[in-house]
Amino acid sequence: MEMSLILREEHLMTKQILL
Repeated sequence: MEMSLILREEHLMTKQILL
């Protein structure tokens, strides 16, 4: 479960950078 949260956070950060 912790891994999923980390992956989700990373994905959000990547999206912000792209935007």
